[in-house]
Amino acid sequence: VTKLNIGIVFLAVLITGSFNSPSDTAELYLPSTGVSCLLPQLPDDRDRHSVDSKGLLCGGYTMDTCLQWSPDTGTWEDLLTLNVMRYRHVSWTPGPDIGTYLLGGSYSGLTTTLINPDGTQEPGFLLEHDTE
Repeated sequence: VTKLNIGIVFLAVLITGSFNSPSDTAELYLPSTGVSCLLPQLPDDRDRHSVDSKGLLCGGYTMDTCLQWSPDTGTWEDLLTLNVMRYRHVSWTPGPDIGTYLLGGSYSGLTTTLINPDGTQEPGFLLEHDTE
């Protein structure tokens, strides 16, 4: 979400990586206008990864790292190396002060990892069913 000085809020969709096209691309799409704009390239190839609403991008083709989009610098920054590989997983952010959970996927079908708001990680809860 980007706010302008005049109080108008634009909702945007962050689109990153791809299996079928260049996998190091990123763009913002504004559904209200139909306009998209390219962002700086990702530092590595990504597909089958997760992205949360604050630009936290984890796993995928590069299975053990997370990047963070910085609107202040306009760059993708290395955030952390994951303790558990994540590929074909999903992410869930239950609240702004809780962090983001990375859930299941290939190589880690029964586990979750919590990425805390300060950028650290810890094991989350176990899943009842294997998501691989």
